[in-house]
Amino acid sequence: MDLYLHLLDWSGSEQIFITRYMRADDRADPARWQNLSVRVDALAQKIAGVDAARKSRSELLGKIRYEAGVLGRNPLQPMDNWGKIITSVDQIISAGLPPSNAGLRTMLVRHLDDMPAELELPENFRRFLHEVDTHLATQEPGAAAPQESRAPTLEVQKVAAFLSGSQVVIIGGDCRHEARRSMISAFGLADLNWIETRAHQTSSQFESAVARDNVKLVLLAIRWSSHSFGDVKTFCDRYSKPLVRLPRGYGVNQMAVEICNQCRLL
Repeated sequence: MDLYLHLLDWSGSEQIFITRYMRADDRADPARWQNLSVRVDALAQKIAGVDAARKSRSELLGKIRYEAGVLGRNPLQPMDNWGKIITSVDQIISAGLPPSNAGLRTMLVRHLDDMPAELELPENFRRFLHEVDTHLATQEPGAAAPQESRAPTLEVQKVAAFLSGSQVVIIGGDCRHEARRSMISAFGLADLNWIETRAHQTSSQFESAVARDNVKLVLLAIRWSSHSFGDVKTFCDRYSKPLVRLPRGYGVNQMAVEICNQCRLL
């Protein structure tokens, strides 16, 4: 009785509910006392593992936050910083953090369109990119912060002169409303037909979009597209439409550079 009252008083003060063995009709089996220490040790190891995982996750998030801060201060976007971010994101998702984690997305979303195209991306980081893309696609126009409010670059001006009044087709990922609005505005487009893609999707359905008379350019967002979508080039050649592969994100300045380079807008 003394032990029962002690436990009752302690659990009440600590706000812990003891689910078993606190009633006369629910008693612990005395025969199990011999392996009690084994069970306590196993529980201690489990708790230690949870604590270690929490500490590791906190350290990785801190590293990602630091490297993202470096990227924000350095317009050159150093490869070494991106390598550390990608490795840390891969590790933290492997450790159990959902790739859709809002905190992780908030740290990196403003930098992703500037990520160097030549980086090798592990599967977990690709899962993270997919979740970011899906999230951004659900945002209503005007919900996202303005991406590039500076004066148009020379490349943007060249692309605007090339595409003004025409229609562009972009293939890949989910339609981002804010990115679509920015492209139409920056390049003076009459319209932007964003064709969303899914895994195992065939490329044959893209032909009718490419064939339209007012379409002047086709963009293939290869980061979010299946390799089989390279067949889109067949349609572009058939209807004499230039195809530009976008190896990075949807930032207007980055796309303008790719369009200028691949269409040779000198």
